[in-house]
Amino acid sequence: MGKWVVLEYERPSARKIKLWSFQSFSEAEEFRLKRKELYRMIGLDKRRRLTRAFPEISRAEMELFEEIVGNPKLLRRVKNEFAK
Repeated sequence: MGKWVVLEYERPSARKIKLWSFQSFSEAEEFRLKRKELYRMIGLDKRRRLTRAFPEISRAEMELFEEIVGNPKLLRRVKNEFAK
């Protein structure tokens, strides 16, 4: 938990090409901007694209999220905790 990722994908098909992981958002964004500029310089920007940095979510975190959303009582409890 706490990692940030940047995904490279093919423009026309949206096929995933590569995923990079970073320790911080700023590190991920810096990489993305430098890579984007490199692709622009070599003409690859027409075929490949990079996502903005986004937090990496583990399978366990996703399962917990689905459990909370699927259980109204648990969802209310979580909402109440964040409303404090």
